Amino acid sequence: MIPDTWLRALVEKITEPLREEMAPQGPGAQLEPGHLVQLVRLDEEGGLTLDEEALSRCLEQGGVGDAPICLVSIIGEQRRGKSFLMNCLLRRLWSPEATHTSWMGREDEALGGFVCHAGMATVTRGMWMWDQPLWVQAQGRRVAVFLVDTEGCLDLQRHMETSVKLSVFSILLSSYWIFNISSTFTRTEADYLEV
Repeated sequence: MIPDTWLRALVEKITEPLREEMAPQGPGAQLEPGHLVQLVRLDEEGGLTLDEEALSRCLEQGGVGDAPICLVSIIGEQRRGKSFLMNCLLRRLWSPEATHTSWMGREDEALGGFVCHAGMATVTRGMWMWDQPLWVQAQGRRVAVFLVDTEGCLDLQRHMETSVKLSVFSILLSSYWIFNISSTFTRTEADYLEV
């Protein structure tokens, strides 16, 4: 299965079972471009702090109102492509009707969205949310989809308890939860999920 197929399957799962005509959306269709807001901060002792004001701003703008909300979050080992995957999902949801790989944009165009780059240093700290709703049609209603990126778990620089708290919060917050692994499912990941 190629990555495009995985993303398409996830988008189809989010938008099933009914698709209807919707107004075009995408980077050019939004009144103002979306940006990242930090939802959860971690303090020195490993405590979590939810920024309720930031969450409210996201959920109360963009015509969300009383529309159903779907939060899609991701966790996984640090430096394994979670933010990159969320950027791909962001682009795919911007262009749900695009065919083949046209939804990815030009090769020379930066992905944008969630912060990611090559290297060993951790990029994402805490939990970050794309503040603009990505509208999909599901069961005859418009649903506001929000994407949430979570700091890598199994981080050797953090206590296991902190990683578990962050992961549990991510699971509780989400409608759909992605556990990102880079290759095969290992005993370490199984142990982490068991905790």
